[in-house]
Amino acid sequence: MMQFLQNRLMEIFGLVLFLIGVLLLIALVTAGKNDPSFTQISNAPVKNWLGP
Repeated sequence: MMQFLQNRLMEIFGLVLFLIGVLLLIALVTAGKNDPSFTQISNAPVKNWLGP
């Protein structure tokens, strides 16, 4: 029973890491050079799908 729970926790952990990676990829692919950031202030609309 303990091995079963450990395997499920590892699968969930792997799935969470995979989803974080997908979200980071989406953020990087959709980022625009005119998006507001800590070093650049802009009134242009944000193009990044995951926000500024």
